[in-house]
Amino acid sequence: MITINIGNVESKFSEAPSDEVIERIRHELRYKNDADNPFVRKKMAYKKYDIPEYKYLYHKGRKSFPTGLLSIVENILQEQNVQYSLNDTRQDYPVKDPIPLKTYELRDYQEASEAAVLENKNCMVRIATGGGKTAIMASVCAQLNGYNR
Repeated sequence: MITINIGNVESKFSEAPSDEVIERIRHELRYKNDADNPFVRKKMAYKKYDIPEYKYLYHKGRKSFPTGLLSIVENILQEQNVQYSLNDTRQDYPVKDPIPLKTYELRDYQEASEAAVLENKNCMVRIATGGGKTAIMASVCAQLNGYNR
């Protein structure tokens, strides 16, 4: 049986599943590099290698992946009939005095994202540039720290 050690940021396999399962995980935990983006081109040219087509979020050497993607990995393991157990090693951080923040109103889609983060705890927020990710996360942090907007 494989154990997944869940960390605050990164989760790791105690031992890697079969190569077939790893390739499926790598395929699902990837995104296409934006080769047309001048910043990406400049960064990759500086490192003196070709721009790979995909960025993989599963690290073969460390046998790890971002904790926020754990549900995807679990679905793959279940589909492949791989027996696994979860070992939650995440640390709770003590909540101190409420953080005094200037009040502001979130937009509807920001409130929906905030509610999803507060409900799921382990997730990623994908919103376009300028969409207010910082405002959403500031509000989430404030609520987790006892401050209500």
